[in-house]
Amino acid sequence: METKKAQTTMVLMFLVLIIFGMLFLFLLSFADTFNREDYVEQYVSDLLLSLVRTDTGYSDEFCKSVGNAMASVFMHPSYFCGTENCEDIAISRVGYYLDRFDLLKQNFEYFLRVEPQTGVFRDENSIPIEFEIGDEAVVQADEKFTAKQIISQGMEIFEATLYIAYRD
Repeated sequence: METKKAQTTMVLMFLVLIIFGMLFLFLLSFADTFNREDYVEQYVSDLLLSLVRTDTGYSDEFCKSVGNAMASVFMHPSYFCGTENCEDIAISRVGYYLDRFDLLKQNFEYFLRVEPQTGVFRDENSIPIEFEIGDEAVVQADEKFTAKQIISQGMEIFEATLYIAYRD
């Protein structure tokens, strides 16, 4: 009687082990590997989102975040927060924050473009306003990574696009 009880326990343990093994293989089949391109795409997207939401240190609503300052370049081109106008704030903060990321600084070139989605904004001389920072050749690169982020200020909507390409 003792041997049958021991054999039953062994068979039961073996079946439980097989079930856990099959469950592990089943769950493993859903796991995706994260290749380098996926990592860089996620990095670029998170980088742009962080950049747009970064606080500039000003309390004024037009300059509070980098995204607000970039939108104000179009909506209020001659507006000053403290001693700097919105364009200078946006340019200095974008350059400063993008240069702080070692992965970006060592291996990549970047180009940031902000465009209005609701029309063309013009300055006092009727020249269309553009906001672009970085190396525009990145847009034409064969292997580039792109992230887009919507910036809304009031009734206006702007699209910030960050292009990143490997450095030659």
